[in-house]
Amino acid sequence: MKLPQIVYVNIEGNNYLMKPTSAGSFQFEMSSVINPVQFYFTDLKFKSDTYNLQLLPKPGITNFTTSVYPPKYTGLQNQVLENIGDVQVPNGTEVEWTFNGIDVDSFIHWF
Repeated sequence: MKLPQIVYVNIEGNNYLMKPTSAGSFQFEMSSVINPVQFYFTDLKFKSDTYNLQLLPKPGITNFTTSVYPPKYTGLQNQVLENIGDVQVPNGTEVEWTFNGIDVDSFIHWF
């Protein structure tokens, strides 16, 4: 079987030339997709199966709480703050955030 030299992706009836990469692979970037899309691959002689690109809903944070537990030496009371992003706390304070969101399966933190 001979690999094609040129491959197009057909999106909703329009052919777009794909960029060749190494080892007989091709790539095409779909940008700014706002609706579901049907597409297939072709070299103008043969055609692949048709595929459907389904969009996932955009995740978002609906609200969050920040629980602040100052160290005993400060004499400060524990606090629960609603939807406040900037917090100044004494050294040694424990802080716990609880997030609620929509269309979220998991949450990753970077600290």
